[in-house]
Amino acid sequence: MIHLPNKPILLTSETQLAQIQQQIDSEPDFETKANRAKSEWKNKEGSATKKTAFTNIKSVLTTMCVDVAVCNYCENNEATDIEHIFPKRLFPDKAFCWDNYLLACSKCNSHHKKDKFAIFYPALSDTLLNITPKRNVYTLPPTNDSVFINPRTENPLQFMELDLKTYQFIPRLSPDFISLRDESRADYTITTLGLNTREQLIKARQIAVDAYLRNLKKYVQVKKAITIDELVAIIHEPECVDETQDFAVEQTRLLNAIREAIQQASHPAVWKELVRQRGTLQPQTKRLFEDAPEALLW
Repeated sequence: MIHLPNKPILLTSETQLAQIQQQIDSEPDFETKANRAKSEWKNKEGSATKKTAFTNIKSVLTTMCVDVAVCNYCENNEATDIEHIFPKRLFPDKAFCWDNYLLACSKCNSHHKKDKFAIFYPALSDTLLNITPKRNVYTLPPTNDSVFINPRTENPLQFMELDLKTYQFIPRLSPDFISLRDESRADYTITTLGLNTREQLIKARQIAVDAYLRNLKKYVQVKKAITIDELVAIIHEPECVDETQDFAVEQTRLLNAIREAIQQASHPAVWKELVRQRGTLQPQTKRLFEDAPEALLW
């Protein structure tokens, strides 16, 4: 999980969301609001105007994904679902709010997070209260002080870090971090999404570490090259190097291509952790970042 960029939707889409939300908010009690939110969501593309709005909403959410249409929670699977960060069953007042949406895979959305939710109660305390709703029970949450980390408004990597030996997420242990409240938020989010219990995610992070470092090594080698022949030897695919080009032009093109490959790769949280933890990595890996300090800003 990483902090997502915030992008605007069309004004007409905002207006459509506000109109539906107003109808929900006008209901007389919490249970009716929750049921109205569920009904309106099921029918969110029930008219041409609504369908146009949600086509735009999903399109913008797709551009905000951690990778091309990749789940913003697990960073591994295809993002197919518009996910409510604050569940509409518990927070019908946020059911049609743009900043409560992100794209998630069906595994994260329907099998792990679902309507699971916890708050701090009293608000701003460090006391966790599980408010996951029971069937046919509708209770207004006493606060909206979320334990679950919201990647639309927060940077999850301020609360958690990736152990580069086990490839599992843990609460951040830096001296400026630990508080019971922040540790609870990291633990709850990791557990709710199953980020450490899905073997395919752990394996994918391991593969991502190797791929990122392999590309960074190639970048440094290309940066240090002084002839076209060296570029061909580094890339290992002669057809990918235009030997008719001026060396400096071709070197720059290859450097840009490798940088873009790193910036667009899956599991961007892995890259951010490599950058953040570079001082504790093996000497040869540390040297790669020393040789390419510009990579720290990618």
